[in-house]
Amino acid sequence: MMLRLASIFPVLLSVVGFVLSLLVLLAGKDTNTLTDVFVVRVNTTNIGQNIDLNSLRSRLGIDETPTDIDFIDDTLNDLTDGAEEVIGDVIDTVAHEVGLQDTYTAYVMTYCTGVVAATAEGNSTTTTGCTHPNIPFSFDPVDSLRQDLVAGISLEDLGFPTDDIEAVFGALQTAFRAQAICYVIGIALAGLSIMFGLVAFTTSRVLEAVNCIVAIFSFLFLGIASGIATAIAVKGRDVINDHAQAIGVYAYLSIKFLGLTWGGVAAMLWAGSIWGAFCCTSGRTRRRSVDEGPLVEKPRRRGRFV
Repeated sequence: MMLRLASIFPVLLSVVGFVLSLLVLLAGKDTNTLTDVFVVRVNTTNIGQNIDLNSLRSRLGIDETPTDIDFIDDTLNDLTDGAEEVIGDVIDTVAHEVGLQDTYTAYVMTYCTGVVAATAEGNSTTTTGCTHPNIPFSFDPVDSLRQDLVAGISLEDLGFPTDDIEAVFGALQTAFRAQAICYVIGIALAGLSIMFGLVAFTTSRVLEAVNCIVAIFSFLFLGIASGIATAIAVKGRDVINDHAQAIGVYAYLSIKFLGLTWGGVAAMLWAGSIWGAFCCTSGRTRRRSVDEGPLVEKPRRRGRFV
């Protein structure tokens, strides 16, 4: 068997696919890990912008007195636990007064909450808490908002279109779970592709064929996961913006997330294609070496004269 140094290229591509996809999977596992690489983020900073604040405060039992203002400040401090460095710049909103966080962000394995702070460059989001990573995972923004609301206040009081959004995200629950499982399988296969590739630096057709199959299956699972995640991001963003933007709630997706996840898919596709090319080339080379003998000119037969 002959050494094939070119095998380093598909191995490196598998490493790229593995790393990029792993980053997507681990994003949002805590408040410090790639919090800007998300599937979809819901911003509630301006929720209730069209409601009567005095009526809302009255319903909460809060009067416009210094004591009640102190109560609101204490509530803000509780909401931003873990982000003390920005508490002084946290934007006071209706969302805070009714117990909501400013942002609710869905990742592949978790969802995180955050607050919006004013900075010299503009508003910035600080992640303040994340759920424990879980596979399979699903995200329901309506349920998450309800859990944080102050007792006595409902989303309907804020004009939130719960029925429309619950219907769409309810239908997306299976997709959320499927994407996480497909990511795990695709990443595991990418890891196997790396390991098999390290022992395939010889022109062994069997090893090349195995690597081609493993890399292609990794590409398929990561492609399915990325396709599902993209569909969730686009559909989730659109339904929230279509139905809730009027009350100050909007959603957006992460370009970084899309770049990483589809970059991993492309890397595994190229890795599988190169292993397949090596396998086919090696097979043809061997057949030629066995079937083709030395070129020897056969002597011509002389005809008989009568």
